[in-house]
Parts: sequence; C-alpha cells; structure tokens
Amino acid sequence: MERHSSPRGAEKDFTENARRKGAQESAKKYVEVRQEIEAEARATKVPATLVRHDHLNMRKAFQMAWFPIEDQHTPAPSYVEKRFESTTEGDYRVEILKEAFSILEEEGGMENVTADRSGNLVLRRGPKQGTLPMDSEELRSKIKLVMACTFYTKGRFPSRRYFNNLTCHDFDRHVEYILSDRVARLRSKDADGNVVSSPDWSLVLSYEYQIRKKAYEMISMGESETLRDSLRMARKDLELKERYLLTPWTVSQKSEKTSRKQARGDRSRSRNRSRSRRNGQGRGGRGGTAKGAGGGSGAKSKGAKKSSKGGGRQPLPQGSKDLPRLSVTGKKEPICFNYNMPGQSCDSKCRRQHVCWWCEGKHAGHTCPDYRKAGGE
Repeated sequence: MERHSSPRGAEKDFTENARRKGAQESAKKYVEVRQEIEAEARATKVPATLVRHDHLNMRKAFQMAWFPIEDQHTPAPSYVEKRFESTTEGDYRVEILKEAFSILEEEGGMENVTADRSGNLVLRRGPKQGTLPMDSEELRSKIKLVMACTFYTKGRFPSRRYFNNLTCHDFDRHVEYILSDRVARLRSKDADGNVVSSPDWSLVLSYEYQIRKKAYEMISMGESETLRDSLRMARKDLELKERYLLTPWTVSQKSEKTSRKQARGDRSRSRNRSRSRRNGQGRGGRGGTAKGAGGGSGAKSKGAKKSSKGGGRQPLPQGSKDLPRLSVTGKKEPICFNYNMPGQSCDSKCRRQHVCWWCEGKHAGHTCPDYRKAGGE
C-alpha cells in the first residue's frame, strides 16, 4: 500500500527548500556584487571596501589559529584594504611602519570623498596621519600589526605560495633581531671601554624597513620562494646592513665630532674677542681714553701723569683715528702714545714700541715729515 506524506511534512520540506534556494541566490548575488566592486576598485585605483563582517571573521580566524589580539594590535579595515589591493595587483611593495595602524587609530579619521566609474560620489573614512614608533615597545606593537595584516592577507589569498610555512615566530625573531645588540643596542666604545655612541633610533627604523623591503624584493625577483626564508636571508645580508646602518652611523659620528670642534673653536674665538675688548685691543679705540691712548691696557703710564693740562691725556693728532693702533712690525705690539705726542715723555720700562704711528719709522709721530705733509700739527 503506497504511503503519502502528511500535509505538515510537505509544507516543512517546501519551506526548507525555499530557504536553501534563497540562501544560494543571496550568496550568488553577493559574490557577483563583490566581484563587480573589486573590479571597479581595481580600475579606479581605489581599494575595495572591506565588509565589517569579513573583518570580524578574519580576526576570529587569527585568534583561533594563534592567540587573542587586542584592539591596539588589530589592523584597521582601511589598512587591510590597501594590503589586499597591492596583493591582488601583484605589487610586492612593503609598507612603512607609519602606514600600519590599528582600529583604534582609524576611529575619528578624516572622511575622503571619491568618485567611482559611474561618477557617483563615495564617502570613505581614511586613517589619521600615522606616526613612527618612538621606542622599542611601540616597535613591537607596530610589528604585531604588520604580522596580523599579513595573516589576514594569507587567509584571503591562500594561493599565494610565498605565505607558505609562515608563522608568528618569524615576526618575533625579526623584532628581536632589530632590538638586539646587533642593531638597536649596538655600541661603539673607546680604548678604555667607555661607550662613545650608539645608532640613532631613526637609523634603526630605516634599517628595519629595508630588511622587509629586501625580503619582498627577493620574492618578486625569484631569489626566494617564501617570506619566511627571505626575511631570514635579508637579516644576514651584510651589504644591506653596512649600507643602511653602519655607514650612516659612522658618517654621523664624524659629523658630530666636527660640529663639536667647530663649537669649541667658536667659543674660544668668542672668549678671545671678549678678552681683547676688556684689554682695549679691539677695534674702535678712541684716543681720549686710557684704552685708546696706548692701544693696549688701560693702565696709566708715568709720562701721562707728568703732563699738565687735562690730567696728562692729550687728544690724538688730527687724522690719527684712522691709523692702526698696533705696529705691523715685530711682534705686533702696541705703539707708545706718549712717545708720539709732543711734550710727552716715556721711561725706559715702557713695553710699547717707540715708533712713528704714521710710517713706523724710528722717530716720534709729531716730527714725522709724512705726518706734517698730511696736515698734522
């Protein structure tokens, strides 16, 4: 006897089939729309928008495979979108650490308006201007962001063979090498063992970037098949280390020594000028004062005390303010003031040169024929 299903069972089967068919059509429509969006993004050079649900699933997959990550170590959607775009186009350009930012840094970012191929305006939220790590802990956080984004990309593009055998420990080895005594804690010591200098933090970050850049270049040029091996080979590249770490560090040391020597020389010349001004040997000395009279110190000579009017300080001859106060002969000692003035005398203990302040001849200034021809009295 033939058995027939009950009306309730038939209705249940019909509902289940309709639900399954609706899910299939929805998934097919989603794939078509997603492919259209990615194609348009590739044509307009704009990263395809990452669905929030996809970003959450990527985070769950990473935590199930490795370890839980906090928000500060979770790559922002726009950062992941940009990485996906470069991977889709086969671009092996590595990002600088300023371009790696978390979902916390993306909140409150600037909103950019772009246009698609149809001319429709699309509002996208971009990240705030990132910053480079300032110390070792910030460097560890940045490398964790790069690591998580790399595994997001690996899950999205499983056919990329250079992600094979890649683990979180490879990034741990990378950051430990950068912070070790071979890079960040490298020290230069003198003969006594005292630390002279160490690499600047900017040099450390530059060298770290060059290692990751070299690793991706080796993959693109076919020198290495996996990112794991290329990172290890880049860290052992002595030419890379010498070019981007050791040589700039040596040049900076030499420039620092040169600048210190120049600073000491400037301070010494400044002290000498100040001492010369205090001793009255600088420019602009006037004859009416004790400093300008002898061209040297302001000490009073015995001859000046013996002069009559005005306490013994006679004005300089007419036109003598343009004459040199130091003799160009011998040791460039000051020329004696009293010796050149009429009616003045000087004792034998005077250490100034007894020469004419006009022609530096062996006669007094007021008897110089050149001085009289110039209109002197």
